[in-house]
Amino acid sequence: MTLPPVIRFFASLAGLLILSHCTGYGSAALSPQDLLNSSSEVVSFTIDDETSVETIASWIKDDVPSSAKLSCPSKQSACDAVFHTLNSQNIAVEEQFGATDQISLVYDRVVARNCPPHAFGCSVSASTLQMVRDYKQFTAPSLSDSPDSESAIKVYDNYLE
Repeated sequence: MTLPPVIRFFASLAGLLILSHCTGYGSAALSPQDLLNSSSEVVSFTIDDETSVETIASWIKDDVPSSAKLSCPSKQSACDAVFHTLNSQNIAVEEQFGATDQISLVYDRVVARNCPPHAFGCSVSASTLQMVRDYKQFTAPSLSDSPDSESAIKVYDNYLE
């Protein structure tokens, strides 16, 4: 059965419109890694006395920085206390020369970007990112961490048996 030419024309036109709207979707497909950005933030504190040490300790207890830059030209005991507080939290400390006693806490963060419009698969990638607790698993995955390697060895041993 053949369709009348008018119906074929409008069906073809509708098909072309649909396809023209979808072009580029396949090339715009995004993986979770495409939605990641890194960001750096620096928070500075002056070190005056022991109350400064307490303030810094409570700050890093709530939000642990990636690293710290410590400047202590006066060599006062509060600077030593800050240094030991950072070391007890396993925070890398870079000592710098400066005019005042201060600490700069550096926060290197991996953040998720918003999806661009008409990006195929973006909602799935964004949902995947929301389920991951540590975004660094996308940028620097720990493939052979202790629990993972133990599990892999058990699976391999079971396979050999």
